[in-house]
Amino acid sequence: PNLKDASADDVDFGYKGSVQNILNFDVGVFYINYKNRAGTIYKYDTALYVFRTNIGNSEHKGFETYIELNILDGLIGNSRFGKLSIYNSYAYVDAHYVSGEFTGNFVEYAPKNIERIGLNYKLKNFSFNIQYSYTSSAFGDASNSKYDTGNLSTSFNEYAALAGIISSYQLIDISSSSRIKQKYQIKLCVNNLTDE
Repeated sequence: PNLKDASADDVDFGYKGSVQNILNFDVGVFYINYKNRAGTIYKYDTALYVFRTNIGNSEHKGFETYIELNILDGLIGNSRFGKLSIYNSYAYVDAHYVSGEFTGNFVEYAPKNIERIGLNYKLKNFSFNIQYSYTSSAFGDASNSKYDTGNLSTSFNEYAALAGIISSYQLIDISSSSRIKQKYQIKLCVNNLTDE
């Protein structure tokens, strides 16, 4: 009954551009002041239960970057063999609670680092992309609990996926497409190639 509306102030600044047909880039910084952030905490009475409430105020600051280097048809300046580019996208986020019971804790579901590196190739009606992505660990709850699900009671196991540490992970995704006679298109995608 005491749940309050959340509100936020934010400011961001960015710049994007290109260097001839060789380099494309986009960089930005941001700051968010989040007030009365609503979130989930876990409490225990006679059994464990989920409690949704205003946890406190949080601050989020960081930067995002994207850079793409055009190798064929750019750096080399010859499109006879198609277009080849490599790209990198990186985001850094520092998100903490600055008031309330969990002051100083990390905000849940806010990994510090997200990195994506990929390669694009296109020749006439054929295109191919391979991308590696990495996401660092994050917490699933505001208390930043470090639960070991192997030692938890049965009543807690149903919440274990939402609480504790969300481990870092990395993926490799591949996709390609080919257009036939401008009417048909064949696509092939393999997500999580290494089955991580």
